[in-house]
Order: sequence, then C-alpha cells, then structure tokens
Amino acid sequence: MYSRMLTAVIALVMGFQAQVAATSHSGLKVGSPAPAFVMTRLDGRVITSHDLQGHVVLIDFWATWCGPCKAAGPSIEALNREFSGKGLVVIGANVMDGGADIQAYQKAHGYTFTLTTGGDSVIHQAGNHIPYFLLLDRNGVIRRSQIGFDAVHSKNFMSEMRNSITGLLKA
Repeated sequence: MYSRMLTAVIALVMGFQAQVAATSHSGLKVGSPAPAFVMTRLDGRVITSHDLQGHVVLIDFWATWCGPCKAAGPSIEALNREFSGKGLVVIGANVMDGGADIQAYQKAHGYTFTLTTGGDSVIHQAGNHIPYFLLLDRNGVIRRSQIGFDAVHSKNFMSEMRNSITGLLKA
C-alpha cells in the first residue's frame, strides 16, 4: 500500500512539474522580445528595458525568502564578475518580496551586480516562478530563459550560461 501511495504522489508531482514547465513560459518565449519594464535600482534610479538596448543582459528574478534563489546568488555574482567588464549587464530583480531589506541583503552577500525592485509584472508574465533567469541579446530579444536553480547542477548552469553569454557578446 505504501508503495502505491508513494507511486501516486510521485506521479502527481511529476504531472504538476510537467504542467508548470508547459505553462510557465506562456508570455516569455525564447526568440521573442522581452516585455517592456521599469524597475527601480536600490539607489532610487529607474532602469527601463529601453535603457538596456545595445547591451547583453542577464536578469535574475529572485526573492530573499526563496531557497533556490539564495543558492543561485553566488553563481550570478560570478557571472557578473567574469563578464561585466566585457559588456554584460546583470540585474537581480527582487520580486514578490514586499518590505524586504534588499540593501542589507546585498551588503551581507557582497553582491556587486545591480539589484532592483519592481519586476513583478515581468515575473507574472513568466508564471510567477522564481528564480527565473532571462538572457537578452543586444536587441532585447530573449535568447535564454530558465526556471529554477539546483545547487547540485550549478556547474551545468554556469557552463551553459557562460557559453550563451560568450556567444551573445561576440555577436
């Protein structure tokens, strides 16, 4: 009986995961223009999707309460340190996290990439799944998107993201 219940639970979870994967990118597809957005940097300055035209951009949508988001932070920082001087703009878009002290979080973790608030409308279009990563080319077209981060597979994430970023910076 336990075995059948476990099998049923696993099937339910797998079905849910497949449903999430099928629906989560409903408004944000690779090859499509990224949605227009306005976000606010921690220093109060506004940054828009228009401001980023001409740059390769990696956006990490995250929240302070999200375990996989926290696990992804060091990888995003490593990509920022590796590629920011070569033309990549990295944005950590804090979403679904009303009232969190983002400046304290940034300082505590030593992150040097730009942190923003106000990206909730974009993450809503992506199905409200975090962490969510968008890699945009110089024309604002989505070239890579990914839901989730698994620290066990972080080397694969880093390798794939490095290859994608390198290709876009050369283009």
